[in-house]
Amino acid sequence: MLVCVGVEKGYSLSQDNLPLLEHDWVADPLQKLLEICVFGGIVIDGLRGVGQNVHWITDDDAIVSTEKAQLDAMNLMGGILHKYSDEHLEVALGIASKFDDERRAEDLVAIPDLAAGAFSETLTTIGKSSMPTSGSGPRDTGLFIQIKSTLINAWRSEAGKPLKHMNAVIRIAGGGQTLVSFGSPLSRILRPGESTEGAPTLNSKWRRALEAYMKRCGIDRAEVLKSMGIDA
Repeated sequence: MLVCVGVEKGYSLSQDNLPLLEHDWVADPLQKLLEICVFGGIVIDGLRGVGQNVHWITDDDAIVSTEKAQLDAMNLMGGILHKYSDEHLEVALGIASKFDDERRAEDLVAIPDLAAGAFSETLTTIGKSSMPTSGSGPRDTGLFIQIKSTLINAWRSEAGKPLKHMNAVIRIAGGGQTLVSFGSPLSRILRPGESTEGAPTLNSKWRRALEAYMKRCGIDRAEVLKSMGIDA
């Protein structure tokens, strides 16, 4: 499962009652680490079965910049996860660039990185004022993002594949509460007659990628390109 979590700027998790930390943390990297451990750990905890250990692979980042920071990261993540009775849970942390595996680990962590970039751009384009708190998504909102992000969102919206996808948005709610909104990735191709004003330029590279995607999905490429104001 590939899960993208967007956290509203200004939202912060409490740093009270944290275990003793070894690394000399500054505010932003520590807050990011807490978000990864809390929101990521909750998902892992819900999916993990008895006897399943946790292997966490990350890219080079401020949250794992030193050996002490890596130790703190493992301790914080381990503290989120619940152990089954009589279980010896192992939590291991690896940095992709340090694997001797012909860059397979780096390729692996690039997948959620690309998905998160497309999700972030989508949220930014929607904007806070137009972001719904319930329902199926923003309505009556022109939503044009980069072709690259559109194709990533389209890939993530495909159903029936072994890899499942989910999005979550964490927002500040009244009274010190947290609003959590869940949703599936969504990408919509323009309908005939809809305005293409504001749409990004489709260069030859992304046109080939878009046409290949539509072919895989059995979509009439000529009709779609025509509706977007592009010669087929």
